[in-house]
Amino acid sequence: MPVLQGGIDKALPQEKRCLNPASVPHPMVWTLPEPMLTISVNSPDLPLLHAAEPKWDGFRALASVDAGQVVLRSRRGTGIGPAFAEVMAGAEQLPDATTLVGELVV
Repeated sequence: MPVLQGGIDKALPQEKRCLNPASVPHPMVWTLPEPMLTISVNSPDLPLLHAAEPKWDGFRALASVDAGQVVLRSRRGTGIGPAFAEVMAGAEQLPDATTLVGELVV
């Protein structure tokens, strides 16, 4: 896993680079988190102490805010910000170093 130390590691794809590595006072490792995907089951019964939620039809998305810049990606890392301008505007209200993962239901 590449380590960013005051500069951008050019070996990383653009979507996995830290937006402002110079602002990081120490080395850091940064990769996209793996999304939680739904699975099909034969029975709706749940084991004791487990919970479930309905699967809404939408887009699994990851929003991140770094140095005032908002990035919105699909679960595969594709930029989807232009398609969700309202979500991007709302995410600008979040503090730096924030990452949200969830479903954008349309």
